[in-house]
Amino acid sequence: MEDREMARKVRSHVNLNDFKPSFRPSNRPVLPSGIPPKVKLCIVAAIICHKKAGEDACEHLECIKKAGICLHAAGVKLPPFIKPCLPIIPCCLLGSESCEEKLCCFVRFGECLKKLGDKKDAE
Repeated sequence: MEDREMARKVRSHVNLNDFKPSFRPSNRPVLPSGIPPKVKLCIVAAIICHKKAGEDACEHLECIKKAGICLHAAGVKLPPFIKPCLPIIPCCLLGSESCEEKLCCFVRFGECLKKLGDKKDAE
């Protein structure tokens, strides 16, 4: 995939201007029940962070980092089916210079997960 096409895809993924969650009076997104409270806080913080980041790719990367730290502290463990896609992130980040290129690494990671999910659904 060309860099320009990937950058366009990243912009469409992180552009939260069209994101319209339903909010309670406390301005917190309504999340499905059954999610542990600590994880809910991480999700809400990530949504707010990405919204504030706007078009700034470097800020979006910082939001991803903060969300990862928060979810780790909340005790979230990665399920085994994600592990085949994990090497994509560090390998891709090594060859990336700009924040936009680094965001593309996370899009590639997501595409890998989707392919794995599609294969699993086909079985």
